[in-house]
Amino acid sequence: MYKSEETLLPEAEYRFLLDALKAFATIVLFECHRAASEKRDLIIRNFIARATVTLESILRLWDARAFGDCWALFRTLVDRHFHLHMITINDEFDAFEEWSFVRLFEMNNNIASDTTLTTEQKEGQPKPTLEQKARYKELKARGFLWREPKPEEAAKSFGLPILYKFGYDYASRFLHPLATDGLFEFEYLTQLGDKGDRGDQRLILHNAALSLTILLNEALLATSVEWRGLMYDCIEGFRKALTGEGLEYKVCLARIAAEGPEFEWCRPKAPRV
Repeated sequence: MYKSEETLLPEAEYRFLLDALKAFATIVLFECHRAASEKRDLIIRNFIARATVTLESILRLWDARAFGDCWALFRTLVDRHFHLHMITINDEFDAFEEWSFVRLFEMNNNIASDTTLTTEQKEGQPKPTLEQKARYKELKARGFLWREPKPEEAAKSFGLPILYKFGYDYASRFLHPLATDGLFEFEYLTQLGDKGDRGDQRLILHNAALSLTILLNEALLATSVEWRGLMYDCIEGFRKALTGEGLEYKVCLARIAAEGPEFEWCRPKAPRV
């Protein structure tokens, strides 16, 4: 996952690959919208959408030389993958949805019931429907079992503790304040010292793209539908490009595009006998 400067791709190739990843993910999202309607599919769809926008945001921050913020967003990308992995292997999509519903309900209620806020300040805050209130009461009375996965445990569960040590944990240094935070930004803004020069930062783009590739592969496998082999070939093509094994993903994307917007890339899985 972590490469030396000599083995990284040229910046232009990363930009092209990130655009291609976004296009591929968008095709997956349309297919999820068309054919995948189970609760697990909607959750997976949202994971893919959020992760794809995160990758796009990392590139924008990279262009703004906000490299520390790039690493902070990278950690959220890895964390999203950890969540998806643990929810999938434990088949906790229902429990995760219930936990999410309760969390959002209570966060909205905290604003609505805060006496220090004026009516104008609360304006626009969503109000729960009678059905939502009833569901909240039922879930609180019944109780629901789900806990957020621990990142280190998640990384170990699929045999890649390096994702925690040199991914999530390393990136955490840019999220939690340290005494030296802001030094590069200070020199960049004032043009003093090294003028904010952090050297080659393509590694952020590399790791973020690879993380989304891994997430996409796991996401497709976790849905309730069956995907055509070319979709997995395209994901593998992205991985190979990032590890210097060719640019097969460009051929795969061209084949996908040639089929047109009406082509169906997934179908319901055959029932088990």
